[in-house]
Amino acid sequence: MICVPLFMILTGYLMNKKAYSLKYYLNLSKVVFVYLCSCLACLLYKRIFLNQSLNFYDVLKGIFDFTLSPYSWYVNMYIGLYLIIPFLNKLYDNLRENTDKKIFVFTLVFLVSMPSLFSVFNLNVLNWWQGIFPLMYYFIGSYLHDNEIRLSNSVLILMILLSVTAFGGLNFYLSYGKKFVWSSCNDWGGFENLLDSVLIFVFCLKLNLKRLPVFLKKVIILFSKISLGIYLYSWIFDQYFYSKFGNVADLYKRPKYYFCIVPIVFVCSSIFAWLTNVCYEKLKLKLVRV
Repeated sequence: MICVPLFMILTGYLMNKKAYSLKYYLNLSKVVFVYLCSCLACLLYKRIFLNQSLNFYDVLKGIFDFTLSPYSWYVNMYIGLYLIIPFLNKLYDNLRENTDKKIFVFTLVFLVSMPSLFSVFNLNVLNWWQGIFPLMYYFIGSYLHDNEIRLSNSVLILMILLSVTAFGGLNFYLSYGKKFVWSSCNDWGGFENLLDSVLIFVFCLKLNLKRLPVFLKKVIILFSKISLGIYLYSWIFDQYFYSKFGNVADLYKRPKYYFCIVPIVFVCSSIFAWLTNVCYEKLKLKLVRV
């Protein structure tokens, strides 16, 4: 669950100095290109493997309401966030005192995540603003960019283990004897994912990667470029491989398939994402030359 919050925190951390310009808006073209390619791939999969007949209107509607590529809700959110980032930065930068910025971030946390604490007791208190969790995570990333969290790695690791254990225990307790209880406390903006995400992000910031081999650095850079494509294409391979291996009647035999399915889905999605990235770079070069 922390994958989405980590992306949003990272966006705030890296984009907090961006200002609007033609170049800035044109950089959104890669996200759109990857999204459209995933739409085409998902369309072909639905048509060939699932025998779904989609007419032109269905396809066009699916593209614009972000349902043709089923994992593309994130693209829907990110495009809107990207368009307002320069103005979010102006708002944040005009809070000149660091204390003002801290109070602003804590106010967002109070509005978005604090109500999830009450949901544990089936109480809906101040829960109207929970939907703005992308803004909360974005400004947390902005704050972390300008302020160092002075905790040692050993303390951070201990805090991460304690939080994961505590929240895992809480969810086990709330869901014991029934289907998993999905509530605001374990949703993306909930206090569980908020604390886990911030702790892990700060831990990653403190890692010294300078001594990594050059090859490994290149691999990390490559996957950072194609991560969105991996996510979007993974729907296709989730559908295909889980239908092959996932329908195991014995619940206790299912976990062993994890070590087979997950790497296969990841590798296949990565190949498609890499090919999409290659196509985009070549198309971009041609347009620049023109």
